[in-house]
Amino acid sequence: MLKVLLFISLFQFSGLQIQPGDADQQQFDPCPAITELEKTGETSNSYAMAWDYSGDPILYKVWYVRQSDNYFSGYFYTTNTNYNFTGLSSGGHTFYCTVICRGGESGYIGIEDLIGA
Repeated sequence: MLKVLLFISLFQFSGLQIQPGDADQQQFDPCPAITELEKTGETSNSYAMAWDYSGDPILYKVWYVRQSDNYFSGYFYTTNTNYNFTGLSSGGHTFYCTVICRGGESGYIGIEDLIGA
């Protein structure tokens, strides 16, 4: 719950403020896509990934889907260009990442892998 509240606060104060003298509706460039998503580590119950981003991010949003039952992990937010998922069960997973920036949210990128296999 704290992560979600922090996200809302950062988004409101960092990304969407209109400065004095700005037009009623401020125009933002769309978010560039994340590139080079790759696995950087794995154990029997964890998965680490990293990515490259050339834009001006506010936060990165990551999540996974377990392939055996389509379990959705919910969203996790980070300011780093890497993330480590823990507490995973064995089997196939798809890990996703997108960026939140002043222009909104980029398209997502994903990577599939087997955990504990």
